[in-house]
Amino acid sequence: MSALQAIISTLILWVLSGLANIEVPEGLSYWQPDRPHQALSDCVEGLPERQLLQAAAPMQTSRKTLGPLLRVAVWNSYKLEQPGWQQELAELTAQRDLLLLQEVVARAELAPILGERPSLLLQAFTYNQLAAGVMTSAVVSPSAVCGIRTAEPWIGVPKSLLANRYPLHDGQSLLVVNLHGINFVWELEAYQQQLDLLAALVKQHSGPVIVAGDFNSWRQERIDRIGLTLKPLQLRAVRPMPDRRTRIFGFAIDQLWLRGFEVEQAASYVSESSDHNGLLVELRLKPAPPAH
Repeated sequence: MSALQAIISTLILWVLSGLANIEVPEGLSYWQPDRPHQALSDCVEGLPERQLLQAAAPMQTSRKTLGPLLRVAVWNSYKLEQPGWQQELAELTAQRDLLLLQEVVARAELAPILGERPSLLLQAFTYNQLAAGVMTSAVVSPSAVCGIRTAEPWIGVPKSLLANRYPLHDGQSLLVVNLHGINFVWELEAYQQQLDLLAALVKQHSGPVIVAGDFNSWRQERIDRIGLTLKPLQLRAVRPMPDRRTRIFGFAIDQLWLRGFEVEQAASYVSESSDHNGLLVELRLKPAPPAH
């Protein structure tokens, strides 16, 4: 079976297993925290539509800044459908300062697990009448938020990108970009367009950056495009040890890229409640460069 045939087969199975339960919302609106901060350059200047962001937990916390140490988890939660997801997410929430989650569905059991952590879900579609998309959860509130949806060319169901800006202990700002990458297409045009939107956000930010998520990077050409897009922005890829990240055609599909951090630890673990294994890192913020 060729790679293209395998992708088509995967697409057919995915459609049969759940597409009937998915609805793309018609009305979209842009949301940002009720604070005297600007959005991320108006959520990429010239973007034709703003995206719906929903608070999954109260936007309140006693902690005001992140760093100098930062514990991060990246996990595609597989729509929170498999047994054991509550325990797995509860452990990640207790152990990590920052969670970047993909394929999250706003189930009733979700909010009690997250507690009072400021958590934002960017709705890409409706799944069984519940909002679904990417979620970023942290121990501090974001100062700015931007959400972008990009439709899959073949099936029209969007993939999403959520960018949050957080205050750091040394006065800098951290940009966190949570990506669920375009998947069901062989050509690279739509995939590159999504990467270009990501790059546009990073270019507007001069401080530390974390870019992570399910990139659906299942062929070498996709890996190459990611590198060509992110390396000029002074981001570098993190390879966990041990590296148990989920692979398709031999390529790790979950990625994490950094700027402004030293990696203390990076590992991946086998998830018992998702088709994606999780990625865990501990980071130390580099000193801010001297002002000129």
